[in-house]
Amino acid sequence: MINRFFILIVGYFLFISTATANSSNFTGETLSLSIDFPTIGTIFAGPYNSVVGDNVEFGPSGSRGTRYVVSVDIDISSNSIYFDYSSSGSGVFSSGAFNGYVFTDVNDSVSDIIDVRIDFDETTLDLEESMVSFNENQIFVNGASLQHNPNSRIKLDVDFASSDDEGMCFPIKTSNDKVAIICL
Repeated sequence: MINRFFILIVGYFLFISTATANSSNFTGETLSLSIDFPTIGTIFAGPYNSVVGDNVEFGPSGSRGTRYVVSVDIDISSNSIYFDYSSSGSGVFSSGAFNGYVFTDVNDSVSDIIDVRIDFDETTLDLEESMVSFNENQIFVNGASLQHNPNSRIKLDVDFASSDDEGMCFPIKTSNDKVAIICL
């Protein structure tokens, strides 16, 4: 009985110690930004990479000083993305199936994205929910045909899968009276 218990405990800790845990937020992670137009996957500018920290990650004031068709500062925090158009003039995004921003988790090191919501209390651009989409490691923001001015802002709130959702181990007793560890 003690041997089986010992094997179970050792096996569990070996799995835990060798598992790679993803970050459950953007802080310290490398994200890329591309401007896609006229469709998703047709890169018009970028991709630009930046490590998420305390400063503006992308734009004229950003750590990357990236060049855009529309001048915008994009500040990414642990679980949100904030667009500030105060350094831009007034204008209209060109029309097309997609004209906007694609954010990608470059190293696949962030836990899966499970939700992205527009914070309508902070957002002044006429962005609709249908213009924001995501998959497990990308966020798409489509500004096609939208008007913007120096007072325009967008704030997106992002939810991630918890580390508890990313793997589970449990023991089972085999037919020859041994213990095996199954990890999902």
